Amino acid sequence: MKDLIRNTYRAILKYVLNPANRLAVIAIFLFLLINIVQAVIRAAVYDFADLNFYLDPAIGIRFFGHDPVIDWPGNSYPPFFYGVMSLLIPFDRWFSSLVWAILNVAFYIWIIAIINEIISLTQPERVKWSYFIAPLLTMILFAINIHLGQSNLLMMLAIIIAAYYLLKGNDLLTGTWLGFAIAYKVTPLFFVFYLITKQKFRAAFYTMLFFGLFTVVAPMIFYSPARTISFVDSWWETVLGPFLGGEKVKSGNAGYYYSNQSLDAFLNRHFTPYGQEQYGGIHTWLNPDFFTEDQMRTTGILIKLFIVALLGFLAIKSRTVNNRVYPFEIALFLMAILFISPSSWVNHYILVLPAYIISVNEILILDKLNKGRKLLLWTLILGTAIMHIGWGNYLQSLSPFFIGQVIFFIGLYIYSLRYAPYVKTNTHA
Repeated sequence: MKDLIRNTYRAILKYVLNPANRLAVIAIFLFLLINIVQAVIRAAVYDFADLNFYLDPAIGIRFFGHDPVIDWPGNSYPPFFYGVMSLLIPFDRWFSSLVWAILNVAFYIWIIAIINEIISLTQPERVKWSYFIAPLLTMILFAINIHLGQSNLLMMLAIIIAAYYLLKGNDLLTGTWLGFAIAYKVTPLFFVFYLITKQKFRAAFYTMLFFGLFTVVAPMIFYSPARTISFVDSWWETVLGPFLGGEKVKSGNAGYYYSNQSLDAFLNRHFTPYGQEQYGGIHTWLNPDFFTEDQMRTTGILIKLFIVALLGFLAIKSRTVNNRVYPFEIALFLMAILFISPSSWVNHYILVLPAYIISVNEILILDKLNKGRKLLLWTLILGTAIMHIGWGNYLQSLSPFFIGQVIFFIGLYIYSLRYAPYVKTNTHA
């Protein structure tokens, strides 16, 4: 891993110092500078950044005896999350937001590097690579995460590192990093199912062990044991327990409003009176809104079980992780988190980045007449185009991020099942 990180930064330095890349380097620098400056201004001047919704509770929890779930019902994060974020609270808000933005840029680079390394390890004969198309297609998602001060990139980095170590056969480090990701944001718990389908029982055991340690023991570094147990209990009662039981999560951030692009929000905005009552317009004549919220909750559970079954079948069919389908499986499981979680905001859709990197690089090596290439290319184009319609409150109420990525997910799943295992990588540049 150290060599990978070192080689990545050497490659970046080589690219930056190449005079032929001067305009591209300037454009990238300005893009990053604008978003980092915007992150600082939003957090420190306007007090209107997601980072502030992490740091303010972290301060209240650590110094004023507040409960992270009860006193901030709009958040649903585990206690460990606030412990991690509290590392930024000793500093002025402008400096905290600057450091966090720079760290997120580093997380993003590491994610891309590790995904490409996973592709390389499962396709050792590959010589053709695309490094910029996938980041360009998802650039707006990256920008949103930077200037909002979001926390998705650290979670995704931990998952991708775990995936790397799983491929390397290191169950302990797989469990350590995946346990960290789950304790930080609980949705990666879905990957334990993946480990079980691959019969990686030791890795699954270590994951649950470190999840428990990070969730219950690690917060005691920041809070007393009694307060930590109290925080975990309220988080279980409000968030994790209801979710695992198929009930509606009790925290205030699991509503069906426009910015929630999850399956649950999609069903309730379009198939119950909610969409027409809240947004009108197209919802009035387009939505078949004669179902109840309870009916849509049951429908959502059935669809989620179907998604889990599909992914389980794919994982079992490929048997091991040492094959070229492995990167596709990781990407599909990441995308499925967006659909399964009761709350998937626009910024959460940065989780599609690995799917874009893997798909673009796959398209690159396939013959133009290949049926799998056509399927992958056109579902990617269509899904991306629909996703990018979703700017503005009303347009987001029409669920373009969810619909677009479901289309891409279907194409990527079919390709992974029917075509990816049988591709012979072109070894000629």
